[in-house]
Amino acid sequence: MNKPYAFIIIFIFLLSGCNNNLSDKEKKDLWNNAQTQGEIVNRSGTPFNLATDKDLAMSDAQNRLMTGGGLLGNKASFGFFRR
Repeated sequence: MNKPYAFIIIFIFLLSGCNNNLSDKEKKDLWNNAQTQGEIVNRSGTPFNLATDKDLAMSDAQNRLMTGGGLLGNKASFGFFRR
């Protein structure tokens, strides 16, 4: 009976101490770079819904983030006419 309670108490202490030393800016930077599928779709601005067509939404979101958004984005990670 004491083992589950001890496990829960230790888990709570570990969980509460993980982000203890982060400043607000560091926490914001962590959330800005989150790699969950929902955050990737939100950052990209894709019009496709992740709930209805997951593959289409993720591929469009990844393409938009790589190219800077849109068909020929301003901040492309590749360039045919790069100077």
